[in-house]
Amino acid sequence: MVVESAIQSLINYTSAFGALLAMLFFFLNIQTKGFLFQFLRVKASQGRFILARVHSLNDIYYRVAKFEEGFFKVKLRSKERVALPLGESAMTSYFSSELTVTVVSMDETGKKLLNFDFKGVSQFDNYEPGRTESLLLSIKNRPVIQSKKEQIIMIAIFLTLLAVLFIAFQVMQLEEAITALGTLSGNI
Repeated sequence: MVVESAIQSLINYTSAFGALLAMLFFFLNIQTKGFLFQFLRVKASQGRFILARVHSLNDIYYRVAKFEEGFFKVKLRSKERVALPLGESAMTSYFSSELTVTVVSMDETGKKLLNFDFKGVSQFDNYEPGRTESLLLSIKNRPVIQSKKEQIIMIAIFLTLLAVLFIAFQVMQLEEAITALGTLSGNI
C-alpha cells in the first residue's frame, strides 16, 4: 500500500513538472515567433536542414529548409512550397552561421534570397517557374532502386520479426498448457 502511494505521488509530480515544462516551451515558442521549435528541428537534423529566415511584408518568421540537388527548398507559412535554383558557388554569399546552425534569409513576396549582409536582393537569371516545377516533379517521381544490401537487410528484419512473433505465440501457448495442467493435477 505504501509502495503504491509512493509510485502514485511520483507519477503525479512527474506529470505536473512535465506539463509545466511543456507550457514553458509553448510560451517561449510563441514569444520567439516559432523560432525555438524550428531551431531545435534544424539543430537535431545535424546539418541536413537549414534555418530559413523568411521576410514577409509585415513579419519575419522562421522555417526549416533544405538544399538538395541544386535547389533551395522551403515551405512557407501559406503552405506554398518554393524551390529556388542555387549554384554551389553562390552559396557562400547567402548562407551564414548563427547559433551553430546555417541560416538563409529569404524574401517571401519576391521569392528571392537575401545576402546575409543585406546589401541587396539577388535576382536569378534564366529562372523559369514552369520549367523548374517540371524538373522538380521529374526528380521527385523518378524510380528509386534499392541496393541488394538494403533488400537483404529488409528481408532479415522481416524474418526476425516473424521469428519473435512465433516464439511469443509458442510461449503463450505453453503458459496456457502449464496452467491447465496445474488446475487438473491440483499440485500447482
